[in-house]
Amino acid sequence: MRFVPINRAVPGMILSKAIFDSEHRVLLSADMELTQEFIDRLEERGLPGFYIEDELTKDIVIEDAVPEELRGRAVECLIRNDIDETLNVVQQIVDRLRDSNVITFDLIDLRTFDEYTYCHCVNVAILATVVGIGLKLSKKALIQLCTAAILHDIGKLQIDPNILNKPSRLSPDEFAIMKKHSEMSYDIIKNKLEISAVTKFAILHHHENMDGTGYPKGLSGNDIHLFSRIIHVVDVYDALTTARPYKSAYSPMESIEYLMGGSSTMFDPDVVKTFIRYVPIYPKGISLLLSTGDEAVVIENHMENMSRPKVRTFDGVDIDLMLDRNATNITIVRVLDNSYTSRNTGKRDTRKHILVVDDMVVNLKSIEGILGGLYRVSAARSCEQALNLLRRRKPDLILLDIDMPDMNGIDLAKKIKKEYSDDIIIIFVSSLSSKEIVMKSQAVEPQDYILKPYRALYLLDRISKALGEEHVIV
Repeated sequence: MRFVPINRAVPGMILSKAIFDSEHRVLLSADMELTQEFIDRLEERGLPGFYIEDELTKDIVIEDAVPEELRGRAVECLIRNDIDETLNVVQQIVDRLRDSNVITFDLIDLRTFDEYTYCHCVNVAILATVVGIGLKLSKKALIQLCTAAILHDIGKLQIDPNILNKPSRLSPDEFAIMKKHSEMSYDIIKNKLEISAVTKFAILHHHENMDGTGYPKGLSGNDIHLFSRIIHVVDVYDALTTARPYKSAYSPMESIEYLMGGSSTMFDPDVVKTFIRYVPIYPKGISLLLSTGDEAVVIENHMENMSRPKVRTFDGVDIDLMLDRNATNITIVRVLDNSYTSRNTGKRDTRKHILVVDDMVVNLKSIEGILGGLYRVSAARSCEQALNLLRRRKPDLILLDIDMPDMNGIDLAKKIKKEYSDDIIIIFVSSLSSKEIVMKSQAVEPQDYILKPYRALYLLDRISKALGEEHVIV
């Protein structure tokens, strides 16, 4: 199975996992074929996407360590404000996770906007318990941690929904009200004798920062209980990766970058490190764009290096980015989402393939942004990397910088034409404009020579002419 963002869904796809509403009733069952009407309705409800079955990924199995039925019961308990039954559910969540052979959190949350706070609390409880297991906490400690996590935001239910879901920036007064939610959560459970004191204070302090800039007490470092430090990390991660009426969702990769960037200031670095071991940067089943221009699906993660998963291209080729010696120069460009106009259903991408060779990342990103919707784009930051990519596939056109650190672009063009193909289309893109350089470049008979800086429309026009296409610029 693989995950398909709602913006890339097409009729005819087959669901591999059921889709539930906010009350955990089945909206669409597994094995159902999607129609455009279903897709439109799911998008209206704010669903981020769904898992599908296809021939390409039929061997990929993505397990949820906590079954949907148990998640649903947890949400129902919170909605009813049934603390006693919530504690029973916490026990079952901890038991399921402790007994699970695999606790990496691959499954993407398929939540809608409905009942966000309740679902968020349950998700934070599961994630916090996974981190606690990674830190080798005892069962008693895991139950206390999971209890604190599942109840950490119940104070928000007393806040005006117009403030909770405000689509614009909160006013200072509104933000002050929002900052009271941890104290409000604490007040709701402070007299519950069956809840330990450590759990209560973990709830109260889950927004404290390591550098003392958090709230409500301004605690710092080890004065913040470990449970609070764990909940702080997973609370922020889950909030970032979830779409809300006032914001779009961050990808897991972007969210983890945020956590790493806030280590030692906002977050406990040891907790962040443990979190990253169990929550993949690229969850299994998600689609990526590689620097080779291939679109690929993540089929396995390596706990020792979550940034280099094993992937399968839409051509059916498996590549282990960590272990395959020939994959050392292949990088992940981005997670595929609605920013890509091609809604791929597993068929080969027929767009023209352009290789961009430039040692400046900002230039590669700029060109990829200009061309990404019209062409398949591969990126190489060195001549050596470009040659490695050419060994895998000949592109339709190469955009080549001249001023490169390991070999100048003119010499690289000569090598490419000699070793691969004399008729390969090369366009030099350079800030060098001297007569001597331009004359040297003509020796390899490039199709064009574009001076930096250039306008996006001009670059597209020159590429379309070089490829013999109808003009893309009106």
